[in-house]
Amino acid sequence: AAGTSTHFDGESGSFSVSASNKFGDDFRGKGLLKLAPGKHYLQFSGSGQYWIKGGADSPEDFLGYSDFDNTVTGNATFPVTNYPAHLGDWNAGDPTWQSGKGKGIIGVINYLGLQRVNSLYFLTMNLGGDGQNTHPFASTSSDVIYDCSKLDQWGIVFDHAQMKGILLQIVLNEAEAANRTRLDGGALGTERKLFYREMTARFAHVNGLMWNICEEGIETFYPASLLMSFADYIKSVDPYDHPIGIHNWIKANDIDVVFADFYGHPSFDYLSMQHRGSYIRAGYPDPRYPTALGDIRAGTAAAGKPLALMGDELEWVLPSDDEAYTLGIYAKCGMKWQRKSVLWQFYLSGGAGVKYIVESLLNTHDFRVYEPMWRYTRYARNFMDQIPFADMVPSHNLLTGESTYAKSDPLISGVVLAKPGEIYAIQLPNASSTGTLNLSGASGDFTKRWYNPRTGVFEGATTTITGGGNVSLGPPPSSSSEDWVVLIEKIGVSPGMFQFSASYYSITEGDSGTKTLTVNVTRTGGTVGAVSVDYNTSDGSATLGDNDYENTSSTLNWANGDSSNKTFTVTVNGDTDVENSEYFNLILSNPTGGATLGPQNTAIAMINDDDGTTSMGVFQEVGGLVVMEVESTSVVWPWVEETAIAGYTGSSYYRMTINDFDPSTPSGELSYRFLISNPGTYRLRIRGWKPDVGDIGAHNDSWVKLVGHPGDEGVYNKVFMGGAAGVWNWDTTYDLEPMRKPRFNLSAGEHELRIAGRSDEYVIDRIVLYREDLVTTSQASNINNPQSPIASEQGMLQFSASNYSVLEGNGGTKNVTLAVTRTGGTTGTVSVDYATSDGTATLADNDYETASGTLIWTDGDSGNKTFTVTLNGDTNEENTEYFNLTLSNATGGAALGLQVTATVAITNDDGAPLGWSYQGWTNDATTGLDGSFPYTAAHHFCNAHPGSVTVNGVDFTTGRVTSGSGWNVGGAIHWTGDTSVNITGDSANIADQFLYGGEPRTVQFTGLTIGKTYKASFFSVGWDASGRIQLFSSGGNDLVLDQDYYGNNNGIVISYMYLASAASQDFTITKTTEVGTFHLYALANQEVPLVVDPTLPSVDAGPDMISFSGAVVELDPNVVNNDNEPKGTLTYLWTVEPDGIGDPDLDVVITDADKEDASVTITKTATGTATVVTMKLDVTLEGKNPVADSMKIDVYDDACAAVRIGLDLADITDFDENCITDLKDLAVMLAVWLVDNSLTAPVP
Repeated sequence: AAGTSTHFDGESGSFSVSASNKFGDDFRGKGLLKLAPGKHYLQFSGSGQYWIKGGADSPEDFLGYSDFDNTVTGNATFPVTNYPAHLGDWNAGDPTWQSGKGKGIIGVINYLGLQRVNSLYFLTMNLGGDGQNTHPFASTSSDVIYDCSKLDQWGIVFDHAQMKGILLQIVLNEAEAANRTRLDGGALGTERKLFYREMTARFAHVNGLMWNICEEGIETFYPASLLMSFADYIKSVDPYDHPIGIHNWIKANDIDVVFADFYGHPSFDYLSMQHRGSYIRAGYPDPRYPTALGDIRAGTAAAGKPLALMGDELEWVLPSDDEAYTLGIYAKCGMKWQRKSVLWQFYLSGGAGVKYIVESLLNTHDFRVYEPMWRYTRYARNFMDQIPFADMVPSHNLLTGESTYAKSDPLISGVVLAKPGEIYAIQLPNASSTGTLNLSGASGDFTKRWYNPRTGVFEGATTTITGGGNVSLGPPPSSSSEDWVVLIEKIGVSPGMFQFSASYYSITEGDSGTKTLTVNVTRTGGTVGAVSVDYNTSDGSATLGDNDYENTSSTLNWANGDSSNKTFTVTVNGDTDVENSEYFNLILSNPTGGATLGPQNTAIAMINDDDGTTSMGVFQEVGGLVVMEVESTSVVWPWVEETAIAGYTGSSYYRMTINDFDPSTPSGELSYRFLISNPGTYRLRIRGWKPDVGDIGAHNDSWVKLVGHPGDEGVYNKVFMGGAAGVWNWDTTYDLEPMRKPRFNLSAGEHELRIAGRSDEYVIDRIVLYREDLVTTSQASNINNPQSPIASEQGMLQFSASNYSVLEGNGGTKNVTLAVTRTGGTTGTVSVDYATSDGTATLADNDYETASGTLIWTDGDSGNKTFTVTLNGDTNEENTEYFNLTLSNATGGAALGLQVTATVAITNDDGAPLGWSYQGWTNDATTGLDGSFPYTAAHHFCNAHPGSVTVNGVDFTTGRVTSGSGWNVGGAIHWTGDTSVNITGDSANIADQFLYGGEPRTVQFTGLTIGKTYKASFFSVGWDASGRIQLFSSGGNDLVLDQDYYGNNNGIVISYMYLASAASQDFTITKTTEVGTFHLYALANQEVPLVVDPTLPSVDAGPDMISFSGAVVELDPNVVNNDNEPKGTLTYLWTVEPDGIGDPDLDVVITDADKEDASVTITKTATGTATVVTMKLDVTLEGKNPVADSMKIDVYDDACAAVRIGLDLADITDFDENCITDLKDLAVMLAVWLVDNSLTAPVP
């Protein structure tokens, strides 16, 4: 009996219907997608366009999304997700629910839409299946009560997918038995009928939808009659008659036999093929796609209803853009292999579409991993949209003699889809030999074009061939070992194809009145018969409601034989509003006379604003450098703003979405204005990113020009980005010429740089211009550089320096004067406020007096303005302290520069407290960290002989070093023994070396006696189980020098490093005077300063002196804490011990002991062997520091990138001061161990 009616029954009212903003791929503007009568393809009932699928088959639990109500993980292997990788793809204005939920899944739809992925395959109920995380029910305990809020949320996503041109392939059952039998035990009963009715009632209103009765359902799980009853019921309750299909089980043996029961059944519109074209089994037919598709197409046509054949869950896609492949029932193959062996083979064998199952299966939460596959599919669909594929048939037998693709078994041959006598599309998976095409049944002339499936464009010249026999296809334009597609079209037999002449038109708005935009529509591919096509406009960001343009619609007509372009005009209304450039849509529809719509049946009309700029303003060049983030100018189509690729600077980057190779109609002009104060030649660099497509000329360039400049600078030039794909880089050149760097001669004043799109998928992030005589390329490319300040005619205000310093004094007060500059403009009266604030120096401690006020410049005034701050002196022993300076509130149109903050350091001159401990570098927070840190450093002394040496498991033979088992890093050899080493200046060849990591090092040296045995101590650095550095010593192993390996090209490496823990050694000096130089090569990021401890050899008495000089190689070390904050200064004190007391025969004089550079003169007044004399450098660090911080002293040698420690006896050898760059890491490791063996080792 009927139920009782409630509210709404019998009531009446009205509602409004208005035009939607449908455009492009949006399914809302195309009509219902249905099986075309008598065709093997689907067709839109509104536009008449045929549709071919290229989509994603994973994840089948796409709706296992954590932001949906009542959606939780059911199988820990496949947890629910929020699609974190696509949160950045959500755009302002996109739908959400419940205060911002839904951004991840909407971001997925946005990303797939931009990739023109046009379908998704997913389950709406997988309880009992693999994922167990998707269902429409209010509870998993009842299958008849539905969760309305969840279904509403699904609907939001489905509607958004329709706008992005993404078809919903809704799979209604899963293969697993628990899922198949969940509703009515597997029968067609109340639960299943309710499920089908709920799905159709909720979602059947969308145009792009296909029902799939069951994943892997045929033969294995349901009898065919039951599956047919399911389809019949859905057909009866779906008022829109969406296509219905069934999916087969991969293990089915003979695929056309499996599907045969469904041939001719009125409720089925397509067959969903899970098939491995590479999987051969004995006793069964050829599995390759040309054969399988041909058999099924023939079978369905013979049954009276040709069905569309969809490839779903074909060969699994690996996340690698290569030709990797594994064969078998679960074939897993790289994306290039898929392109050659699956995608084009399926399309040109009469398939109606493909979807890819990917290796990540139900855990596919980042679709970018497979971006090359989406790109290859987009290119293939673009090609198919340019041919009348629904009227073409597989004709592979027409192609002979072509090379096969060998990365498969069976081998893959070329395929042909043709409308014989009129058009032929040929895929060659290997174009090494292209073979011949049989045109014996065709007459007349044909055009031949080569389509590159890797870049999505036709390449090379269009040539003419003549039918009537076998025609050689000839070689492709390039890359003959790759795959190519050949398109051969009869000249003058088709009614033709309509499309816009460009995907993008633009017109400048004007300040008032109207302007006329002229739009061209082409007829190509044929001129037979009288034909027509409708056109109309629709709102984009430009709207009729805002009076941006006038609505336009009508019909264009061509007579028989007419191939000319037809035009129509659209009126654009001017205004003086400062706004972004806006666009409206252009649409073609309803072709007549047998003509078809081409792929470019929609276009954008851009209204370029000329009333001002929505960019941040005019950037000020500072010191020869201009840095501009791309997003500082508002994005315009066809650029899109994104944040998905990690590593961008600023807040986002822009990605181009179309190809536009014509600079006369630039797409998406971006404008950047900048002010030059230092005129000269500036080099342009653009930081960009490009996908890896294997072709040097694809997805990697844009159009660039300087507005108003003469010659080549003032017109659009192609600016190319070289370098590696898939990473950010700066390799900017004109075209493909690596030596032509874009450079512009810039006068003083304002300039405008424009960048327009050229190739799709190219990404730009940051733009720099720099004068190479003022700024190095490395400096300009530093991504830590801030964006340039905004210039103005009124000028830019900033401190004259970022740091100021003054001595404290013992009492009373001092004034420090601070300067503020005005640069870049002097128009008008401007002002800026200044103020002080506490740092480590505070008002509470009476360190300084607060200061604040306003500085004023009059019109034309470019002078510096100053203010003073009062400092209070004292006699407290304390660290150097600082307070802060800040500028704010610039007025009169002036801009604040980069240096709007500064610090003033109050340098203590009363002594330093000792509030620290040596090991661990702790201190108390009140007195700060300071003091002198003695450290006896190693010095190097290399001396050896050609020969063979074995030391503690490390074999040195024939000039090569081989790392032994368990040795991470070779250390140093310390010579000891009862035999002194004779060294002479004319025979020794000394070089500093570290041995590490097993890498070979070779050094030639002479000076030891052949056959002698010397004692050696070998030290090696490694890591223990806790990650701490350990020093291993070999004890005292014999080092035997052997005569077998003499020769100039052979030698062994002996690195000598004198450690504080090792005993000193004696040397015999052959001259009465020795002059040597030792250097303090402090280590990068070392935890303590160094003290050099050279040992003086014995000498005879005489008038000659022994002199040493030492120097810190970097005069201004950078002292920072572990947050890289400035934390103090260094002072130095050189001393010599025992300073004449331990040895009365030594006379010691130290010059400039308190400087970085010092010299020591030691006179020997009596004959005899000197005791050890040590020259030390005490380095004092002053600066207050928290207890938890560690200090780092970075001291670099400007002359070389490597680091050495210690003593070089310069008079003994012609010592080469050039450093060995790859020794730096080991030196750091050794030094860190010597400081504190509990510190974690750096990885070399």
